[in-house]
Amino acid sequence: MTFPSSHVANTPSVTLREVALRADVSLKTASRVLNGEPGVRKATEDRVRDAMRELRFRPNEAARALAAGKSRVIGVMVPSLALDFMSRCVEEIHKAVYETGRTVSLVFSDNDPAREQQNLRTLLHRRVDGVILFPTDSAWSAAGVDLDDTPLVALDIPTSQRHTASISVNNREASAAAVEHLAGHGYRSLGIVGAGPKLKTIQDRVEGASTAARKAKMAASAMLVEREDELTVEAILSRFDPLPRCFFALNSSAAEAVVRAVRSRGLRIPHDVAIVGFDDFRTADLVADGLTAIRQPVEELARMAVRLLLEKAGPEPGPQSHVLPTELILRRSCGCGNG
Repeated sequence: MTFPSSHVANTPSVTLREVALRADVSLKTASRVLNGEPGVRKATEDRVRDAMRELRFRPNEAARALAAGKSRVIGVMVPSLALDFMSRCVEEIHKAVYETGRTVSLVFSDNDPAREQQNLRTLLHRRVDGVILFPTDSAWSAAGVDLDDTPLVALDIPTSQRHTASISVNNREASAAAVEHLAGHGYRSLGIVGAGPKLKTIQDRVEGASTAARKAKMAASAMLVEREDELTVEAILSRFDPLPRCFFALNSSAAEAVVRAVRSRGLRIPHDVAIVGFDDFRTADLVADGLTAIRQPVEELARMAVRLLLEKAGPEPGPQSHVLPTELILRRSCGCGNG
């Protein structure tokens, strides 16, 4: 006994040429309808789309991308999402990319330069339209990878290759201004706390804070650990004994650790120890009446990164550098309004 074959199961993939024949149009016209190009009469477009539905036509997106040399995917590489700043940036980048009709391919370097280079090669192999990169350290370079004119935007690290750009905030100046503000309250001893000493952002913040402390004749000492999970209460209390009169925390994780350390000694913020942090995310609610913090323009940074990629990292073939301003948000943890 024989059974009739299933038309749906056994029919090979329908081609665009077959769609054109069904709709009684040229292959070029069918292609223009598929790609949403203007200039096709409404009646003709409806006929082509009806034919696509009748034949159950499914365009081969991978083949279309290969032919066009585009994947409509933006690669984003971060060390991790442990830091609020990075997770917020990725969220805003995703929103900006989505608005362009593209998608995001997110990969992690885990603070490993070798993995970072391998991930970059993988993204380029996938023909992404561009790459937004949070480098693992200040010595980052794409010299070992052939970008082949794929636009790349590096956050916080200067670039030196064609069709690349860097975006950062004024880390050094913002940190100096924060310490100058603490000095203005009359504090004479300063602790600087953070993780990631190889990151240029951290290096710039330490330099800015230290320079301002020297100018204000504040006694300053720093605690820099390799990883965020090393920012413990015990480590801070061991490094600073006694605790300084004020702290400058280099990111939100450091601010949280400093607040816990101060409270573990039964001390009050800011009456006994004042604190200013870099990044104004969840840290704002750590202290009654808020934590004084440096706010970064995350949304502006993310949208600029996407825009630069779509502009091939700018009309000029050489590298570009963009520095965005920050804002010091004054709350009570620094001593403002403390009477």
